[in-house]
Amino acid sequence: MDNVLVKFVVLKIEEQTISDSYKATVDVVGSFNNLEDANKCKTAKDTLLEISPKDYDWCKTQYKVQQIFFKSFVQADKKSA
Repeated sequence: MDNVLVKFVVLKIEEQTISDSYKATVDVVGSFNNLEDANKCKTAKDTLLEISPKDYDWCKTQYKVQQIFFKSFVQADKKSA
C-alpha cells in the first residue's frame, strides 16, 4: 500500500443530557505522529479536566486517543540517488 500514513488523534467527547434530549460532540484537539505524544496530551487534558471546577452535572467530557490510517493524496518524491 503506497502512501499510507498513520496518525494518532486526541478526541474530546462531550455528552450533554438535558431532560429528554441528548447531544454528543466530538472534536479533535491534537494530532500526533506517535502514540507516546498522543498519550501525553490525553493525560494532560484529563488532569486539567479533573482539577477544574465542573459547572454542570448534565455535561460529561472525556478524552480518547484514536489511531487513524489514511492514504495520502500527495505523491512522494521517487528520485533515485
